[in-house]
Amino acid sequence: MVALSVAVLGAADAAGGNGRPTITDVKVDGPRSNLKLSFNVKADGVQSDATIEVSVTAVRADLATPVQDGVDDYSSQLRPNDKGVVEQRVSMAMSLPSQAEGISIEALNAGDGTEDQCQEHSKRGPTCTRFRVSTNT
Repeated sequence: MVALSVAVLGAADAAGGNGRPTITDVKVDGPRSNLKLSFNVKADGVQSDATIEVSVTAVRADLATPVQDGVDDYSSQLRPNDKGVVEQRVSMAMSLPSQAEGISIEALNAGDGTEDQCQEHSKRGPTCTRFRVSTNT
């Protein structure tokens, strides 16, 4: 009976998701000097000792190289609730430097030891959203 309970709990955890975050509902409003950026981050099946690390960075023309090395415009570590779910709506003001041509948003399950490169092709790799911002405003 105990083995059956453990198997059922294990299956329920596996069905709940793999801990990989998603970034949705990205919106950018306003001029470059006073942008309002908002987006949602969600992940299911996050282990209780893990965190979802989220960062927002102004990037150069290749949409990968930060304008300021080692400095994020936004950074947070989100913990899961008791069901292994992380869900947060981020809304922030952002001023893009003149050399910035885009914005990069990255979310990574930091508790599973995966690589944090957006090019990683793994089940639990990070989620990345990168986009250009008009230079006219």
